[in-house]
Amino acid sequence: MPSAVKMIDLFPERIAQANAGTHATIKETGEKMRQIAFDLSRYDTGKMREGWATQFHPSANEPFLVLYNPVEYTFFNEYGTVYMDAAPMARPAAEMVGDDYIKGLRRSWFGLY
Repeated sequence: MPSAVKMIDLFPERIAQANAGTHATIKETGEKMRQIAFDLSRYDTGKMREGWATQFHPSANEPFLVLYNPVEYTFFNEYGTVYMDAAPMARPAAEMVGDDYIKGLRRSWFGLY
Protein backbone atom coordinates (compact mmCIF):
# COMPACT_ATOMS: atom_id res chain seq x y z
CA MET A 1 0.00 0.00 0.00
CA PRO A 2 2.77 2.57 0.70
CA SER A 3 3.98 2.35 -2.92
CA ALA A 4 0.50 3.32 -4.18
CA VAL A 5 0.47 6.35 -1.92
CA LYS A 6 3.94 7.36 -3.09
CA MET A 7 2.85 7.08 -6.73
CA ILE A 8 -0.16 9.34 -6.14
CA ASP A 9 2.05 11.87 -4.36
CA LEU A 10 4.43 12.02 -7.36
CA PHE A 11 1.69 12.43 -9.96
CA PRO A 12 1.48 16.28 -9.92
CA GLU A 13 5.28 16.50 -10.09
CA ARG A 14 5.40 14.15 -13.10
CA ILE A 15 2.70 16.14 -14.90
CA ALA A 16 4.60 19.38 -14.28
CA GLN A 17 7.80 17.83 -15.65
CA ALA A 18 5.98 16.52 -18.72
CA ASN A 19 4.35 19.89 -19.38
CA ALA A 20 7.71 21.64 -19.12
CA GLY A 21 9.19 19.10 -21.53
CA THR A 22 6.29 19.64 -23.93
CA HIS A 23 6.85 23.41 -23.92
CA ALA A 24 10.57 22.92 -24.54
CA THR A 25 9.86 20.50 -27.40
CA ILE A 26 7.43 22.92 -29.04
CA LYS A 27 9.97 25.75 -28.81
CA GLU A 28 12.83 23.61 -30.15
CA THR A 29 10.89 22.26 -33.12
CA GLY A 30 9.51 25.75 -33.78
CA GLU A 31 13.03 27.12 -34.08
CA LYS A 32 13.92 24.27 -36.46
CA MET A 33 10.83 25.08 -38.54
CA ARG A 34 11.79 28.74 -38.68
CA GLN A 35 15.29 27.88 -39.86
CA ILE A 36 14.01 25.47 -42.54
CA ALA A 37 11.48 28.03 -43.81
CA PHE A 38 14.31 30.58 -43.91
CA ASP A 39 16.46 28.18 -45.94
CA LEU A 40 13.62 27.37 -48.36
CA SER A 41 12.68 31.01 -48.98
CA ARG A 42 13.41 32.60 -52.31
CA TYR A 43 16.15 35.16 -52.02
CA ASP A 44 15.87 38.48 -53.80
CA THR A 45 16.23 41.28 -51.29
CA GLY A 46 16.33 39.01 -48.23
CA LYS A 47 13.25 40.64 -46.69
CA MET A 48 11.13 37.48 -46.90
CA ARG A 49 13.92 35.23 -45.63
CA GLU A 50 14.56 37.45 -42.64
CA GLY A 51 10.83 37.77 -41.90
CA TRP A 52 10.28 34.25 -40.54
CA ALA A 53 9.43 34.21 -36.85
CA THR A 54 7.72 32.05 -34.26
CA GLN A 55 5.39 32.93 -31.43
CA PHE A 56 4.87 30.49 -28.57
CA HIS A 57 1.53 30.44 -26.72
CA PRO A 58 2.01 28.55 -23.42
CA SER A 59 -1.60 27.68 -22.74
CA ALA A 60 -2.02 25.24 -19.86
CA ASN A 61 -4.30 22.91 -21.81
CA GLU A 62 -3.17 23.33 -25.40
CA PRO A 63 0.21 25.03 -25.85
CA PHE A 64 0.98 25.90 -29.45
CA LEU A 65 3.43 27.72 -31.65
CA VAL A 66 2.77 29.88 -34.69
CA LEU A 67 5.27 30.09 -37.54
CA TYR A 68 4.60 33.25 -39.50
CA ASN A 69 6.08 35.78 -41.87
CA PRO A 70 4.63 39.31 -41.90
CA VAL A 71 6.12 40.16 -45.28
CA GLU A 72 3.15 40.86 -47.55
CA TYR A 73 4.25 38.74 -50.54
CA THR A 74 5.15 35.61 -48.55
CA PHE A 75 1.63 34.25 -49.11
CA PHE A 76 2.01 34.49 -52.90
CA ASN A 77 5.36 32.71 -52.78
CA GLU A 78 3.98 29.99 -50.50
CA TYR A 79 0.89 29.23 -52.58
CA GLY A 80 1.74 30.63 -56.00
CA THR A 81 -0.31 32.75 -58.38
CA VAL A 82 -1.52 32.37 -61.95
CA TYR A 83 1.80 33.93 -62.97
CA MET A 84 4.17 32.20 -60.56
CA ASP A 85 4.56 28.63 -59.34
CA ALA A 86 4.27 27.99 -55.63
CA ALA A 87 7.45 27.71 -53.59
CA PRO A 88 6.19 26.27 -50.29
CA MET A 89 8.24 27.08 -47.22
CA ALA A 90 6.07 26.76 -44.11
CA ARG A 91 4.35 23.45 -44.88
CA PRO A 92 7.57 21.61 -45.83
CA ALA A 93 9.24 23.04 -42.71
CA ALA A 94 6.45 21.64 -40.53
CA GLU A 95 6.61 18.27 -42.28
CA MET A 96 10.40 18.06 -41.88
CA VAL A 97 10.30 18.54 -38.10
CA GLY A 98 7.32 16.25 -37.48
CA ASP A 99 9.38 13.24 -36.41
CA ASP A 100 11.54 15.33 -34.07
CA TYR A 101 8.39 16.79 -32.53
CA ILE A 102 6.86 13.36 -31.87
CA LYS A 103 10.13 12.05 -30.41
CA GLY A 104 10.37 15.08 -28.14
CA LEU A 105 6.83 14.60 -26.87
CA ARG A 106 7.45 10.91 -26.22
CA ARG A 107 10.61 11.80 -24.33
CA SER A 108 8.72 14.42 -22.30
CA TRP A 109 5.81 12.20 -21.35
CA PHE A 110 7.12 8.64 -21.35
CA GLY A 111 10.77 9.22 -20.50
CA LEU A 112 9.84 10.22 -16.97
CA TYR A 113 9.43 6.72 -15.64
